[in-house]
Amino acid sequence: MFILTRPLPKLAASQQAFEDAGVPCIGVATTDIQQPNDVSARIHSAFSQHATIDVVIVTSVYAVSPILTSGINLNAMQIIAIGTATAHALKQALPAHNILTPLYHTSEGILSMHQLDGNTSKQVVIMKGEGGRHHIATTLNERGHSAIECNVYQRIDLPTPVFTNKWKISDVSGIIATSEHLAKQLLNAESTLANLPWLTISQRVADALREQGINSVAVCNGATDNALIAWIKDNWEY
Repeated sequence: MFILTRPLPKLAASQQAFEDAGVPCIGVATTDIQQPNDVSARIHSAFSQHATIDVVIVTSVYAVSPILTSGINLNAMQIIAIGTATAHALKQALPAHNILTPLYHTSEGILSMHQLDGNTSKQVVIMKGEGGRHHIATTLNERGHSAIECNVYQRIDLPTPVFTNKWKISDVSGIIATSEHLAKQLLNAESTLANLPWLTISQRVADALREQGINSVAVCNGATDNALIAWIKDNWEY
């Protein structure tokens, strides 16, 4: 059996996807997701900092609703979605828009896209959650772009982790951590899990986990349930 970290709104669906695929899984949420009351004002402030915006990067499905309901006209802007779920949500509302996704659904994947190389300076707005994804803006600004972060949702730490079922450590054979923040929270709650194999979604998160004392960390180049399930079926026994 595996433990899978997800924010609370995604927890039940992800756990069910693993079960449907025949991969035994317990879901755990250590955070919930909320929109700040002034989210629309934040968005309009970010988009007003330049006369034109060339690229909008949407780093999570949780950032889709705020940008779509803000009233911002996205027609002349290139939209990059970090993954397939985010792209699908955007495409449903913007069927005529060409939504791009990186080969690897991570911050590093976005930064590797040729649309964001340093050949032509671009004005970029990054739709993101508070406290995360700073690496994108930092790197783009170093390349000569003008990248503006817009925090449109908040991660609210839960007082205690929420599990989809009861479990005991002897039944767990691996941990799937979909973000550095969720992984560190889970370790703080259950430190004995550091002795097990871990799977995460980028080399950056894997390096951060090793700094936490986890020796066995693998990387899956995708954060969707299907990508994680496929990696486990190819690489782990269960």
